[in-house]
Amino acid sequence: TIHFKQQFNDESILSIIKSIGITEEDFKVSLA
Repeated sequence: TIHFKQQFNDESILSIIKSIGITEEDFKVSLA
């Protein structure tokens, strides 16, 4: 489903962010 796909994408993105040492807050700011 779309919900599952979105959840998967969010988790993958957060995993990548953590692996490169960027905080979730910094990432959200970069998207703003």
